Order: sequence, then structure tokens, then C-alpha cells
Amino acid sequence: MGTNIIMYFLNFFLVIVVFLFTGCVENKQINGISFNKINDFNIEIGKTSKNLLLNKYGPPSFESPFNKNIIYYVSQNIIYKNLDAPKVKKMILYKINLDKNNLVKEFKQYDEKDIAKLEIAEDAVLQNDNKLMLIIKEMIGNLQKQSLQN
Repeated sequence: MGTNIIMYFLNFFLVIVVFLFTGCVENKQINGISFNKINDFNIEIGKTSKNLLLNKYGPPSFESPFNKNIIYYVSQNIIYKNLDAPKVKKMILYKINLDKNNLVKEFKQYDEKDIAKLEIAEDAVLQNDNKLMLIIKEMIGNLQKQSLQN
């Protein structure tokens, strides 16, 4: 009977140790299009069309909820440990404005350092900045969910 108790505590101890070690393992997750593709973005204002972008890079990561002529391509590398919140290690985002003929009128590149400068709601009047941040977080969260499902 004494050996059963010892085996029970030994098994319990092993489960705790395994749980602690697996909680310390760093996991990586890439969302959006690959960094190789996004680093090779070749856009010419007035020449590159939305169809060319779709054929070369696939569908945009998301479209502006306020202006359908603005599309976004995102690639992000997220690192997380099982017990910690995810952290964005690297992010590249292209904001692409299209004209009425679906040609690129303007584009801007953002990285993880200047993502706060992103203006998704430039044509909309929001009551406070918290709503904008909630929209951005929701869009990025949707990207993460989509990548996990694939």
C-alpha cells in the first residue's frame, strides 16, 4: 500500500514537471501572407491593379470597413508561450488605396513599431480612439483565428 502512494505522488510530480516545461516552450505562429511574398511586394502607382494583386498575393488580409477602395495585406510573426499572452515579434502591413478603376492610387507600409499610426477610420467619425483600437484588435484577432483554422 505504501508503494501505491509513492507511485501516485511520483506520477503527480511528473505531470507537474511536464506541464511546467511545456509551458516554457516558445511557439511561433505566422499569420497573413508569407514574409517572403510581402517583402517582395512590387507595386507601381497607377499601373498595378487589384486583379494583379489578387493573382500574385491572394485575397487581401482585410478591407477597410469604411471604404471598399482600401485594402490591407498583413504578415505577422507571433511568439507565445502556453501560459503567456502572445507577442508580435515582427509585422509588416501594406495599406493600399485603389482608384475608381481599381488601380493603386497610393500605398503605405507599416511595421510593428509604427502600427499605431495606421488610420483605418479616416473617413469615419468615431467618438473616441478606443473604438478604433477595438476594430484593429478585432481584425488582427480574426486573422489569427483564420490562420489557426487553416
